[in-house]
Amino acid sequence: MTNLFTKEFVLAGNKAISVIPIGEIFSSFYAGFFGVKKIGLGKLLSFYSGLEFYQIGSQKDNDNKFVISYISVPINLRVKVGPVYGFGGFNPSFKVMDEIIVGGVDAK
Repeated sequence: MTNLFTKEFVLAGNKAISVIPIGEIFSSFYAGFFGVKKIGLGKLLSFYSGLEFYQIGSQKDNDNKFVISYISVPINLRVKVGPVYGFGGFNPSFKVMDEIIVGGVDAK
């Protein structure tokens, strides 16, 4: 099955939408640091937060490439009931880098 990547870009003043087949998926990279702070007297409820960096991408050849990187800050409440944990919260993510090359042209 062929993956498709769609990107709208401007080339020589003309708007274009490119749909290109994307080949090999890059090995993703992930690094994160987390902390847990107990809330209240028991072990039932705790605040969970951290800092994450992740990068994903794909490349068909040197002329068609897509790479994107994010920094994420998860902010959650964690509930422990017996051996089971439940999480609820939000995870704002911020794009820090992208590289999109379509047909040998930088499509950003």
